[in-house]
Amino acid sequence: MKTFILDHIQIDITEEAEAYNTLRNKYKKKAKAISTEFNNKWGLLFENIDEVHEKCPNIAQEYLLDIVDTAIRDLIAVEITDISDSKFISDYVTPRITWQSDFAIIDDQYMEIILDSDAYEEYKKSRSSGGGGVMGGGFGVEGAVAGMAIATAANLAIGAVSGILNATADGIRTIGVNKLKKDLFDNIQTRKHLAESIYNLVFNVHFAVLDVIKSRNLGHIYENVPVEQQEKSMSIVENIKRKRIEINNIKSSLIDAIKLDRYNNEAYSYWINNFPSDSSAIDTLVDYFCIDIDKQVISPSLSEDSDKEKLENTNNENNSVVDELDEQVFDGVKFDTVAEANKVRAQYVDKFLKSGKKIDEGKKNEFKKIFKNDESVSSADSKLGCIGGLGCLTVFIPPFWPGIIIFIIIMSILIPYGNSKKKTALKNWLKKQQNYQ
Repeated sequence: MKTFILDHIQIDITEEAEAYNTLRNKYKKKAKAISTEFNNKWGLLFENIDEVHEKCPNIAQEYLLDIVDTAIRDLIAVEITDISDSKFISDYVTPRITWQSDFAIIDDQYMEIILDSDAYEEYKKSRSSGGGGVMGGGFGVEGAVAGMAIATAANLAIGAVSGILNATADGIRTIGVNKLKKDLFDNIQTRKHLAESIYNLVFNVHFAVLDVIKSRNLGHIYENVPVEQQEKSMSIVENIKRKRIEINNIKSSLIDAIKLDRYNNEAYSYWINNFPSDSSAIDTLVDYFCIDIDKQVISPSLSEDSDKEKLENTNNENNSVVDELDEQVFDGVKFDTVAEANKVRAQYVDKFLKSGKKIDEGKKNEFKKIFKNDESVSSADSKLGCIGGLGCLTVFIPPFWPGIIIFIIIMSILIPYGNSKKKTALKNWLKKQQNYQ
């Protein structure tokens, strides 16, 4: 039995609870790593929302099959050797995962964009009917086990719906549809929601492992937290937040909440953010139970001029590393180090160069970070600006048409020249990164 002391109160963790914590943390770490990978590789996995609709279920399927293999091995470790992947998925995983509904939150928005109103209504009816053998978790069992594509409700509905993009010939509608699709793809919440959905898909498989063990009456191997205790723990924290519990009793009440549910994030978060000077013991619990908490940094008030001067000096020092911190961000995602960001950035640049696309079709903000220290690009941009400006002036010199022709000729030479320099800069940067790695 493991014991923790929090504010002079003993918290005992049984051996079964320890065993469950080890199992839970294993799946949590896997879920976190996979969802982070998915989030970081978003721009490499998908180029538009159409690809999200087409590819995302298959990607989720790969993650599922990988974690199912882990689960089967964990069952074998407790001498359950007679359960197949298909049996495990159909009887135990499917009731525990919510992929279909999670993915539909994004995919329904996509379908509403590409379908006219009548077709969308037909799609909704088709999806709500649950036809086509789609499992509750969004995976056809035989298809998943055989490595076939996941049958999402959206894909099934398409076959039953007429009128998809039947107004595509209308140029105005097409432009509107493309803009809406781009907005949905570029919305950071789209990526965030799907990454969280992938996390839940992987993490929840460990509950299926517990369900199998429970069904075999093998005894008390793992001790997880009953739903009733979770609800009581949440109620205690809620009453603290509503100031219904005396201040002197808050700490002991939080300890009661943690004893009831050792995975109640809110209890830990409240303690750390309200009793920061007394958080060392609870930090140990947070680390042991792998609790995710956003710790708030409490800054002292600045009453002395010397303190203000120190803050100003700190701000000046921080300004010197703004560029470096900015390079830690790729496509809206902040990495722990510049090296990690550059690794993903290099993968994107390599893919972009091989695609043969024009510079203005790439991620302009990312390219600016690479171009800012390249003298050849700066020189090309400077020439483009100066000569382009002179070309503009010739347009206003009578007769006007020769000036217009001269301007067009100049720009037709300068723009490809500038793009060529930029692509060379990308290649040089990529080569440096590959040598560094």
